[in-house]
Amino acid sequence: MELNLHLRTGPFHIAIEEFETPFVEDLQRLYHYQIAASQAVKNAFIDFRISVKASSFLRRFYRPQVSFFCDTYQPFYPLPYSQTLPMFEWGFNWCIATQAHQFLQFHAAGLARDNVMVIMPAPPGSGKSTLTAALMHHGWRLFSDEIVMIRPTDGHAVPLARPINLKNDSIDIAQNLFTGNYFSQRFQDTHKGTVALMAPSRTSVDLVDRTQIPTHIVFPRYEAGARLEVTSMPQAEALMELVTNSFNYHMLGEEGVKLAMDVVDGCECMHLKYSDFDDVFCFFDSLANAQ
Repeated sequence: MELNLHLRTGPFHIAIEEFETPFVEDLQRLYHYQIAASQAVKNAFIDFRISVKASSFLRRFYRPQVSFFCDTYQPFYPLPYSQTLPMFEWGFNWCIATQAHQFLQFHAAGLARDNVMVIMPAPPGSGKSTLTAALMHHGWRLFSDEIVMIRPTDGHAVPLARPINLKNDSIDIAQNLFTGNYFSQRFQDTHKGTVALMAPSRTSVDLVDRTQIPTHIVFPRYEAGARLEVTSMPQAEALMELVTNSFNYHMLGEEGVKLAMDVVDGCECMHLKYSDFDDVFCFFDSLANAQ
């Protein structure tokens, strides 16, 4: 069935022009937005026109698959039909990373509380997404779990307030500890293993238009049984690590270099090793209370 729906998250307006109807309920609950019919927003500027649809009629009966399109371009091979929702999320990430070059983008989480805004770049396996979910549940405002966007005009980070992508063992940890949050079903056998999506907090969604200047860059690492350990990080090292985790630093030329340097210059940079969430909460709360 073809439908035309509209979603706004952060600075982006998305027209979802074709998809299977079971997808709608999950989308509404995960984003905390009312999905509007296209007629209601017919004058809005559309950043991305997305379709997530069954690959073919025959595939509906034999190993059904789903394909992602941005306009008419298909950037990925089809995935099993059961992975429709994760494919939308990954495809939306691709749209931002490859087209939203009005921002400097970092592959990182972003959270804010009061006057503090923390960027958390981290490689896979570092526990970044679980820590992001924990801090959001603890009252920090979610900017993003995957993409932190910096606006060149003033150096502000721009919120997205999109769902947090949890993987494998992190799903059980989050569901056991962070009660009251909405979680999607689990999607098995994806290229990232088992994944589930956790909805952004109501506060994160309500304040999605409130940008903020980054104040801290924290490189987290989970280590089972470790005591909390925070070590200062030289700004030159932080800069190299940060641009390594950028999607489009190389495309912005001199402007990107200067902006990345300005971000690091304005931040306290540190490594964080942790295993206990209570210790982490005390540490992050101390950052907020110190401002």
